[in-house]
Amino acid sequence: MGLFFSSSSFNKAKSIICFNNNLVGKCASCTYMNPKNYLSGFFSGYKYHCVLKGGYYPWDDRPCRSLVEVDPEKVDCAERYYNFTGRRYFILTAIFEILGFNLDNRMYTEIKSLIDSVREDEATKVDAIEYDIVGMDIANCLRNDENRIEVCNDLFKNYLIKIYSLVVLKQKEEAVTLYREMVKNLYIRYRNMDNYSELIDAKRLETPKLKIK
Repeated sequence: MGLFFSSSSFNKAKSIICFNNNLVGKCASCTYMNPKNYLSGFFSGYKYHCVLKGGYYPWDDRPCRSLVEVDPEKVDCAERYYNFTGRRYFILTAIFEILGFNLDNRMYTEIKSLIDSVREDEATKVDAIEYDIVGMDIANCLRNDENRIEVCNDLFKNYLIKIYSLVVLKQKEEAVTLYREMVKNLYIRYRNMDNYSELIDAKRLETPKLKIK
C-alpha cells in the first residue's frame, strides 16, 4: 500500500496560491487558529481553538483585529486549508487520521470524490443528507473509542479497500451502497438504536431534528 500513503513535499507556489484563494480574509489565515484543536457538535459543525482568545470559532469566520497572518512561504497553506476543510468527510477523515495515514493519497482522494459526487448529483444528493446527519457524530465516537485503532483497521480492510476498488472500476452505485452500509453499522454500533431509518427520513422531510441521547 506504499503507493497510497507517500506524503507530498512542501510546494511553496501551491501554498501561496492556496493562501490567497482560500485563507485570506478568514480566521484560518491567522497563526493563532489551531487546526489540530477543535470541537464539534452534532449539527453545528467544527470550531477551532484560537490560542489568543481561548475560544473556538469556525475556520472561515472573519478575523478580528488581532490577526497575524501565516507566511505561506514557510507554512504549507495547502495542507493547512485541508486540515480545516477535510473534516467535512467526517468518518473517512477520522479513519485515516486514527490510523496515521496521510490524507494526500489516491485512496483517500478517490473516496472523497465519491462523497462529493453524491452531494452534487441531483439524482443522489438527497442521499448525502444521511452522511451529513450522522457523520460528524460517528467520527467523534470513533476518535473517542478506546479500541479505535482496531475498529478503524477493520473498517479499512472490510469497507474502504472494497469501496476504493469499486470506485476505480467506476461502479459508483455499488461503492455508495457499501459506504452507506458502513455508516449505518457504525451508527448502530455507537448508538445502539434501531431508529436509523426514522432519523434519516425525518431529516430528509425537514421535520424537527431528532436528538441522539
